Amino acid sequence: MGIPRKAQSINPKEKLLTAYHEGGHALCGLLTKGSSPLFKISIISRGEALGYTSYLPTEGENLTRRSMIAKIDCLLAGRVGEEILVGKEEVTTGCSDDLLKAT
Repeated sequence: MGIPRKAQSINPKEKLLTAYHEGGHALCGLLTKGSSPLFKISIISRGEALGYTSYLPTEGENLTRRSMIAKIDCLLAGRVGEEILVGKEEVTTGCSDDLLKAT
C-alpha cells in the first residue's frame, strides 16, 4: 500500500471512523459463508487510503454465485460499519471505492 502518511495527521474521530469501516469489512469477511479468507487489516493511512482490508485470493479463476455475493457483502460492510458509529446522515465518502468495486 505504500509508506504511511506522516505529513498529514489524522484526527481521532477520523481514525475511529476508519476503524469501524475496516472492522465492518473484517467482520463480514469472517462471518459470511463463501468469503475469501482475511489477510491483512490496517487503519494506518497509506497513499490515498485511510485504511485497508485485504483478502487472500480464492483458488481457481471461476467464482461461485455465493463467493460473488459474499464479496459484494464485504465491500458494502464498510459503509454499514460507518453507519453504526455515526448514523446514515454522517456516512463519509470513504466508501466510494467500495461502491465502485461492488458495482
